[in-house]
Amino acid sequence: MSQLKNNKQYTAANWSKHEDDFTQMFYNQNVKQFWLPEEIALNGDLLTWKYLGKNEQDTYMKVLAGLTLLDTEQGNTGMPIVAEHVDGHQRKAVLNFM
Repeated sequence: MSQLKNNKQYTAANWSKHEDDFTQMFYNQNVKQFWLPEEIALNGDLLTWKYLGKNEQDTYMKVLAGLTLLDTEQGNTGMPIVAEHVDGHQRKAVLNFM
């Protein structure tokens, strides 16, 4: 723990210490859902995209934009509110990274 000038004590998550199975389950799920384009071949998707009609491409882009917006809103607004109501630094961190 460290103290600042206002004598308020601050603590941080200790990722070397396993706190609970709940947090570990959500952490593991987050890691599974995280991917990098370098790790996944997208060539097949590009070929499929070329065979879609203009209306299908437009619909796909709008749906993807909507889902991205929902993820953004959840990350910016929803999860921080949920995290306010849970204890433990690891739990809060995992919820905020969802």
